[in-house]
Amino acid sequence: MQPLAKTKLADTAIEAIRTEILGKRWAVGEKLPNETTLSSMLCVSRGTIREAVRVLVSQGLLETRQGSGTYVLSTTDTRLPLTMARRAGLRDLFEARCALDVEAARLASLRQTPEIIAELRALLAKRGQF
Repeated sequence: MQPLAKTKLADTAIEAIRTEILGKRWAVGEKLPNETTLSSMLCVSRGTIREAVRVLVSQGLLETRQGSGTYVLSTTDTRLPLTMARRAGLRDLFEARCALDVEAARLASLRQTPEIIAELRALLAKRGQF
C-alpha cells in the first residue's frame, strides 16, 4: 500500500483498505493486520484506522471480534447496489418492490405455524373493531 495524502485521512484510509479487500489482498475470513501495522502501512494514526474499520464494518466488508481482531467478511463491493437503487426510476423501484413482496409472501407461507395463523386471524378480527 502507498502512504496516504493528508487530506480527508479517514476517507482515504477507508478507500485504501476497501481497495485492498476488493482486490482480495485478504481472503474472506482472514484476519487483517493490527491497527499499528495498518497505521504504519498507510501513514495515519491508529484512531484514523479505527474510524476506517468502523465504516467498513458498517458497510459489511469487515467484522471485528472482541479480543481477536478484524476479519474480512466480504470481498464484494456493497456500495454498487445502493448506488444503482438511488438512481432507479419510480417504475423500477415499484417493480423491485413487487418482486420482493411476492418472495416475502412465499417465504412467510413456507414458515407458517398453526400458532402464527391463529394470531393472524385474531389480528384480522380485531381490524374490523377499530
